[in-house]
Amino acid sequence: MRILVSPLYGIGDTLMMTPAIEILKKNLKNSDITVFTMFESTRDVLLNNPYIDNLLYFPLLKNKIRSFFYILTQIRKKKFDITINFYPTNRKDYNIFSILTGSKIRIGHSYSVRNIRELNFLKNRKIKEKEKLHNVLENMRLLRKFFGIKEKKIPPLRIYLKEYEIEKTEEFIREKNLMDKFLIGVHAGSSIFKGHRGKRWALDKFEELFKKIKNNFKDAFFLFFGAKDDKDANEYLENKINFGIKIEGKNIREVAGIIKKCKIFITNDSGIMHLSAACGVPTLALFGPTSPYKLHPWGVKHKICFLGLDCSPCFKYSPKPLNCVKNINFKCMMDMSVDFVYEKFIELLREVK
Repeated sequence: MRILVSPLYGIGDTLMMTPAIEILKKNLKNSDITVFTMFESTRDVLLNNPYIDNLLYFPLLKNKIRSFFYILTQIRKKKFDITINFYPTNRKDYNIFSILTGSKIRIGHSYSVRNIRELNFLKNRKIKEKEKLHNVLENMRLLRKFFGIKEKKIPPLRIYLKEYEIEKTEEFIREKNLMDKFLIGVHAGSSIFKGHRGKRWALDKFEELFKKIKNNFKDAFFLFFGAKDDKDANEYLENKINFGIKIEGKNIREVAGIIKKCKIFITNDSGIMHLSAACGVPTLALFGPTSPYKLHPWGVKHKICFLGLDCSPCFKYSPKPLNCVKNINFKCMMDMSVDFVYEKFIELLREVK
């Protein structure tokens, strides 16, 4: 059985499908599983995954005409039996990709928002998404429904680093004299794609939180992670905090290696939050407009900071951008106090000591 897994947009969604791929391969030992990626970052978090037989990469979004011919000439000729659109793929692009592959069986979800407009009818094996079910469990539902796989023990998110990559991390830690520090990873930013800046907690509150932690834990040292969208956040924090540094100039696998050295990770809802989970690091996650039910760190000790306003979470999977539905300037994030987050930090620390 030749199975193609269609691409997902971000590293978080990509990592959240790794438990399903692992279980699929373990249960269908004679299957050949190909995973298609369209960004270097999503490819890189899947490198060396022993449950993936073939890992493909092509930048589909750079040139749609070239991408169309690539799918028809390179993907279609491989004659896949099944294409799986793991959750969430509520965009017409994913559904068009699925049918262009020529797979007779096209598996995925129906969505509560813009389901027909996004051409989800092009999939011919579907289940309806559930409002408060975690993304990992949504993917497990696909395996149960269409492959008869009833796995009770679901693995954590996975990223597989090579020994030389781990050694490179150790060298970095020594160079920065961080061996004896209480390392706390931080992602204070977020993608700005589709209005996702609304997921960010205020930077001055992050600053106050870190100073409060430092006052109580003298060996605390903060590592500020992020991509180009997070440059403003990391520069602000590095300028305000003299017991932290920004991590820059690293690829996603180098970032993962450094995250693995952290004792706790503090983060807005983001792809790096899921990378922290995949690295096995206890994670303190701040949620507002997005759903902690569907997106909380999977498979690691974690605490969630979530005010649970009547209008929150309001974000739905669709091409529509993130907007504050009540027009109250994302009170779900802005009203979250430093004391509240610090208490959750202490609770998590007690569990991991």
